[in-house]
Amino acid sequence: VEAVAKGTVAGTYTGDITAAEDVVIKDGETDVTGNYTVTTAPGTLVITGVAGEISIAAASSSHVYDGEAYTDATWTDNAEGILLDGDELVVTVEGSATNVGDEGKNVVTSYKVMRGGADVTKSYSFAEPADGKLTITPRPVTFTGNGGTVAYNGSEQSVSGFTTNDGEGTGLVPGHSSNVEAVAKGTVAGTYTGDIT
Repeated sequence: VEAVAKGTVAGTYTGDITAAEDVVIKDGETDVTGNYTVTTAPGTLVITGVAGEISIAAASSSHVYDGEAYTDATWTDNAEGILLDGDELVVTVEGSATNVGDEGKNVVTSYKVMRGGADVTKSYSFAEPADGKLTITPRPVTFTGNGGTVAYNGSEQSVSGFTTNDGEGTGLVPGHSSNVEAVAKGTVAGTYTGDIT
């Protein structure tokens, strides 16, 4: 008779045992199986899960509006000290926000624990994952009317146009335009404050 029960992840495993009709009982070299009514019953192996509950939270973060969909696939967890050496927590976080005021919910859509190529998630306990929030903040843009210096010539003179505070996270998004108009004008010598939208 041979019997074994085996498994890897947490669960209850029914073992294998030699079938009753295949059992052979010997007295030395003599087969005495006929003197027995043979019944075989497999044993079970119970593997309990790892102690501790893993909590996962999708990231909450903000980003200055740039006209593109903003995503943040990061997360936090308390798995250190719970995961066994060689086990790896794999998490997928999905969500996006593009415009100021978008709901921007960031959600843990899946999680598992892998040991090499084997999924051992069933060996761990998990709390309900926490959602995060992605926030788009307004992009600052300042329109500054152009200035200049000219010599008096007896006629009205002017300078028009403007500049913006283009820089990292400021100014107009490339491809965007505005209805801004700016002009400063005067005739006699002096300093003239312009008009801008």
